[in-house]
This record gives sequence, C-alpha cells and structure tokens, in this order.
Amino acid sequence: MKSDLAVAFVGRLVSGIEPLPQRTWEVLRDLVDAEFSPEQLIDWCERSLGPDDVRRIKHLWDHREGAWAQVEALKAVGIRVVTEFDDEYPPNYPLKLGHRAPPVLFVLGQIPRFDKLPVAVVGSRDADEPGLAFAAELGREIAGKGRVLVSGCARGVDASAMDAAFETGGSVVGVVADSLARIAEQPPHKERAATGRWTLISHHHPSAPFSVGRAMARNKLIFGMAECAIAVSCVVDSGGTWAGAVEALENDYCRLLVRIDEHAPDDNRSLVAKGAVALPSPSQLWETLATAPKAQGELL
Repeated sequence: MKSDLAVAFVGRLVSGIEPLPQRTWEVLRDLVDAEFSPEQLIDWCERSLGPDDVRRIKHLWDHREGAWAQVEALKAVGIRVVTEFDDEYPPNYPLKLGHRAPPVLFVLGQIPRFDKLPVAVVGSRDADEPGLAFAAELGREIAGKGRVLVSGCARGVDASAMDAAFETGGSVVGVVADSLARIAEQPPHKERAATGRWTLISHHHPSAPFSVGRAMARNKLIFGMAECAIAVSCVVDSGGTWAGAVEALENDYCRLLVRIDEHAPDDNRSLVAKGAVALPSPSQLWETLATAPKAQGELL
C-alpha cells in the first residue's frame, strides 16, 4: 500500500494532473511510512493542512485507479515503477540527496544490489577519440573489479564507458533524461536488460520528451548513486558534465576525479581548481581513489 500511495500522490502518471508539491509530500511521507490508511491520511490532512493541499490530495486520490492502471501499462512494455518504499530503491539516494531524492523511479531491468557503491563516468557527448578511449578503458577497469558503473546514457563518453563495462561482463546503470519508453523499445537496451546486467532508470515520466532541464536534473541521480565519479571531458560553464560535476562538488555527493592526461581538455583543470582530484590514467583509478578524501555523502 505504501508504494500505491506514492504512485497516486507523486507518480506523475495521470496526464493533466499535477502531483503533490515536494513540501506536501515530505509531510505525508512519514505518515505513509507509518502505514496510515488512505482514510487516516485524508482525515489527518483535513485537520492539519490548508484547504488547497487537502483539495489536491483528494483530487489525486480520486484518480488513483488511473495512476495504478498506468503502472500496469508500463509493466507490459518492460518498465517498472519503483518507489522510495520499495527494497529495490537505491538506499543511498535518501542518505545523499535528502529532499532531492525522487520518490518514484521508472526502471527498465533490475536495479542491482551492490556491496560497494557504483562508480560513475561522465563526459561530453562530443568527446574526441582519446576521450572516448579513456572512457572505455575506465568502463573495463570498473567492470574488472566487479563494480557497478553508472552513467548518463548519452552518446559519447557515457556510451563508451557503458558499452565497455557491459562487454567486459560488468553491470551498468544508465540514468535516462527523457523518453525512457521509446529507449526501452530499442533492441540493444531491451536485449541487454534481459541479461540482468543492464539497467536504465529515470525519475521523469517514460514518455517525457527531451529538455535541458530534465537533462540537468538527472545529474544528481548519477552522482548520488556513486562512491566516486570520473569526469572525462568538460567545458567550463557549459553543458551537463560541467554543471553536474560542480553540483556534486558543492553538495559533496561523492568524490570527484577528473581526467588529466596529455590529451585532456584544458577545461578539465578548472574542476581540479574547484576540488576535484586529478586522474592521470584509468589504470590509476583505484590508487587515486584510495587517497582521495571521502565526500560527506559517503560518511552518512
């Protein structure tokens, strides 16, 4: 019932009906977790919240069957709905992201369970050949250690790292910014998901189209899942890699390493100036990580 309530109130599954705002859901979450019945929830809301919130809650509850029907429709095409009350939900999201943690995720495949947090690889869609080779070698290095790789599922650096990790026998999580339903139908993703080692997740509705805002918003899910992240290439003050890396540093989501080799873009050094740790080569990943100070998010 907890997951059903989350789907009804914050699932964004019924077209034209806005979910509860974050502040209201934060109030209700503890009550849902305490296994309040829907009737108890609404009674509590009528006594404790303003009329606008009560109206919205009742409206969403009245449309619960439509939301639940959408869950089944998505399941039929291979996409599952995972809420923060489910065992499969990444446990480090609420710890690291706090109120920024999405209450509902849309998932193709199975979110892997991991003894050690994943390692993220991020970088430009338009990286040069040395950058793509660096990313691929990172993917192989991460998979070779039995670690899960997480990335943004975009072309360029993301794809190079994800493909290499998967082909090496590793498990991969791709955080999708938009259009998960369309992507899930594409043979490479569908076939790889069937192996149990390829997972795509999104906190946006599976039919949501691309937008810059959605692309930026998924950054926290990449960095929030990871023990550390490696930025392979970036452009100062431009693009998702730079924005996500700076956000990760400012919020101390995870340790951030950045590629610094003879072919690295000059802008990569700007991340070192902001607190990232230089990574000279993929083969030095683990020794560099061992000496890098832990992020606050890892100490929670």
